[in-house]
Amino acid sequence: MARATSGFWRNKHIIAMLAGILLYGGSSWMTSFATTSSGSTFWNLRPGIAVPIFVGFAFGPLVGFVVGFFGNLLGDFLSMWASLPPANSSLREIADSLQLHWQLGNGLMGLLPGLFALWRHRYFTLAEQLRALAITLLAIVIGMGIAASLDPLIKPEDYTHTADVWALAFRQNFAPIVLSNGINAAVVVPILLFNYERLELSRQGFLSSGLVRRLLLTIVISAAVPIILLSMFLLQAHAEAAGDWGAAFSLVVFVQLAITIVLTSAFMITNAALMAQSMIRPLMNLIHSAQAMERDTLSVEQAVELKEIKGKDEIAHLSRIFGTMAQEVIQREQDLRRHVQELQIIIDERKRSDQVKEIVETDFFRDLQQKARAMRDRGKEPQEPLNGLPEHANELQA
Repeated sequence: MARATSGFWRNKHIIAMLAGILLYGGSSWMTSFATTSSGSTFWNLRPGIAVPIFVGFAFGPLVGFVVGFFGNLLGDFLSMWASLPPANSSLREIADSLQLHWQLGNGLMGLLPGLFALWRHRYFTLAEQLRALAITLLAIVIGMGIAASLDPLIKPEDYTHTADVWALAFRQNFAPIVLSNGINAAVVVPILLFNYERLELSRQGFLSSGLVRRLLLTIVISAAVPIILLSMFLLQAHAEAAGDWGAAFSLVVFVQLAITIVLTSAFMITNAALMAQSMIRPLMNLIHSAQAMERDTLSVEQAVELKEIKGKDEIAHLSRIFGTMAQEVIQREQDLRRHVQELQIIIDERKRSDQVKEIVETDFFRDLQQKARAMRDRGKEPQEPLNGLPEHANELQA
């Protein structure tokens, strides 16, 4: 099991590429009906634009570029905005059929955030989120700017009726696409980065919290009405763009709208759960620490972690107060245990002294002392001389 998990994480970039391509291409196709046009300009509700930007931030420049390039290519094929070039086509015709300049622009939108992630791979604080948002908008401007600049070169037939080619490319392609992509990305990317930074897959029993379930239910109910209203708006916008209400209820549009609603709801529920997790996790940690304190299993290191928690909200402040109190209580308990141990040693020594004193003062011990003294005295008395030998011979024998 450990080997399989290790292999999975070694291939996480490949998995992120494949998942990102499918998600970006599929979401682009599903929201292709939500395009309104007026003259030569258009507006597209396209939250999937956040996919290559997010994977760039999360997994690096290569993954971001591949997801942006091939994901947008897949979406263009599904939406029939791109097609395979005919045989013996020139390089320009191949680029035109595959919309390669727009695929390149989308790839750059994933590449640039990935390059930024090599320098700053953290999106926790508000300042870091704003910095990532600025990089997101810059990537959209650069990527779409290059694609729009290449459009007159790849599709010169679309610019034969005007002398100011670049001005038309700016009005027709660059400005509306940057505005549309920028708004979509500015809404979705910060949410994804916020949850990605705070995600803890190892957290067990998270949804068992009653507070989490109530918060999640509140968010879901609050978002249900906007989703319904947005779906009705998209359907109406598509009907007005098509000029026929019957076209709005075609099977393809119905499937696209249904899948969009389902995925939007799934994204909303998942996002709500992750946000609830990030909001409740400090409180859950505080509760677990209080329970450990009750069981007398909270360590000084854990108390110090609570004491040094960052943040300006009420839960962070409460955690710091609890950590300080817990550290002081644990320290006092440790000092008390040490004093009790020292006192126990003193008491044991006193007990031994008293026991020795009791033994020494008994008649039995006194009798033993007298007998031992008598034995020592007998050992010091001179022995009788042997019969028939001079006295000094007895001394030598001794």
